[in-house]
Amino acid sequence: MDIFALIGNDRFAQEAGCRLVSCGMGEAVVEVELEERHLNGVGTAQGGLIFTLADTAFAAAANEGGQQTVSLSTTISFLRAPRSGILRAHAVTVSRGRTTCCIDVTVTDGLDRLVAKLQCTGYSRERSEKA
Repeated sequence: MDIFALIGNDRFAQEAGCRLVSCGMGEAVVEVELEERHLNGVGTAQGGLIFTLADTAFAAAANEGGQQTVSLSTTISFLRAPRSGILRAHAVTVSRGRTTCCIDVTVTDGLDRLVAKLQCTGYSRERSEKA
């Protein structure tokens, strides 16, 4: 499975401006440069953008081994409210079984300050299973 093509086909992530930087060995890095369209009513990065960025990194890390993996659950903690610059999501696979995986994602700003943390559980389904 070509992860760059998979993420490139994610129309929502593409529309948000998310860009896959690297992927391999159960890890992935995705970035987005904050623009005015990404800001909420008080001028900080919209939580939905931060979640989309992190979820895209999860998807890349979870699917890089060739298994079709979807999210079962995600817990997110927002820790900083950035207003500008680049946000980077780094996903790391903590464990992977036959059908489930656990992946931690950290989102940092351009100064490497922690913006958000996610704990994601994914389900790897057989390619023949219907969504």
